[in-house]
Amino acid sequence: MKCPLSFRHCTGMLLVVIMLMTMSGRAVASRYAKVSKAWIEHNVTLAGHRGMMVHFNLTVGGMKRRQVNVEGEVTLDSDVAGKDPEVVSRYHSTFIPTNDVETHRDYTLFVNYNLTDWPTGDHHYHLNLLVSDASSGEDLNEPGSTILDFNVMHSADGSCLSYDEAVEDIKRKLGYPSSATSSSATAAPPTPSRKVPAASVSPSLSSALSPSSSQEMTADQKRFLAQVKDRTIKLLDAGDGNYIVIATSDYAHAKNKVTSIFWVPRDFTPYPSTCKGMKETEEKGYTTIYDGIDVTKLVNHTLDGREASTVYVREGYLLANGKVWDYNDKALKGQQGYFRMEEHRISSQAAAWLQLLIEGKLTTMSFQGSPCIEMETTDRLTLKAPRYIRYISEKEWWNGGSVEEY
Repeated sequence: MKCPLSFRHCTGMLLVVIMLMTMSGRAVASRYAKVSKAWIEHNVTLAGHRGMMVHFNLTVGGMKRRQVNVEGEVTLDSDVAGKDPEVVSRYHSTFIPTNDVETHRDYTLFVNYNLTDWPTGDHHYHLNLLVSDASSGEDLNEPGSTILDFNVMHSADGSCLSYDEAVEDIKRKLGYPSSATSSSATAAPPTPSRKVPAASVSPSLSSALSPSSSQEMTADQKRFLAQVKDRTIKLLDAGDGNYIVIATSDYAHAKNKVTSIFWVPRDFTPYPSTCKGMKETEEKGYTTIYDGIDVTKLVNHTLDGREASTVYVREGYLLANGKVWDYNDKALKGQQGYFRMEEHRISSQAAAWLQLLIEGKLTTMSFQGSPCIEMETTDRLTLKAPRYIRYISEKEWWNGGSVEEY
């Protein structure tokens, strides 16, 4: 039987079919979802129901006018459930993107305490964020790529309280009351799933952070924290045994108004000005001008979709030789003053807290006036080297001068 179309027409139709199949394959391959900056807000109330609010940024590509399913799968830790973790609940929502690539900042899923089959007692759980094509069931993000962990205390009377276990470890070390046993629990810090860049990053950025909960605080850390205890709003675990204190002051309008953010290093030896301040505070009984090591900027390093975070820290009242400037020493009058700038890697948990504070998304605290910390995003691979930067004089300032950039 002869083909009713010419060879050229048949060939042309075959090419069109191949092109359509190729385009379809590319369209499928280009469908994706990326979840970042995920964290859990504990013990919130929504429409009269208590639960946890899961926050995250969500970017979806190739799903224009197709329904996207977002699911939070809650599983009981295997040390309780046995070899195979038990799924205790699933929470989901759907939306239809109107663009080829669409980003939802602070996408939320609510985990209702009363709609989850929590076993009685205090147990550890995981929440796996899954994004899929609702019509085909195709996974858009890699299953298991974004897993958050948390604890839930389920009492015999049916009441529930969730919290972040790592944060409770820090509280216990400082002698603060535990959220898990407090009748008025405060929201635990974010627990984001930000991934650390792989070996392509410099060792300073790619090296894994050891959790502070595994290291005893040093005497100087306890000493500094004791001196700023009345000003402390929140203590953050920065990783590698370092901490960050979000603090207020006597002149703040309210106790939750942030006026300072301090770096609390494991080793205070390189910070003579702060050491002098701690000594004088003990001797005089009040805080001196040598207040602490200021955190001045949060830097988010984004590399091939993976993230790490650092902070700039600053110690002031120094001379060119690195010694501490003393305003009581008349011999130092007129000498040029400097402050020392450094960049340090921090944990994703601390970075999430700082970013939410900068963006004004925390209900428990806000800045007194202008923020005392900046934020930037960079694809820079290496940490900046420490530098001494000179103070500008009042005359220079009035003439339009500015402090040198770090």
